[in-house]
Amino acid sequence: MSVATTDDLLDKLSECLMVDRNKLSLDTKAEDIDIWDSMGVVEIVFMLQREYGVSLSPDDAYKITSVQAVVDILRDARKLA
Repeated sequence: MSVATTDDLLDKLSECLMVDRNKLSLDTKAEDIDIWDSMGVVEIVFMLQREYGVSLSPDDAYKITSVQAVVDILRDARKLA
């Protein structure tokens, strides 16, 4: 379990969502990425747990609607440099 940089996180999200890394930025919202649906959120939740040791409640998972929301989750968990 590591501490991420924003670039590391964007790389991991790109792999997780199977989208080109260039399509992701801090401004990216779920509606901007076709695959970022409810199953995409599940994939992100699993990635956060696997890569950063962050466990989320269903309420927290429901808030994953943007890259910035994922950044905020990792910052709150002190997993983002």
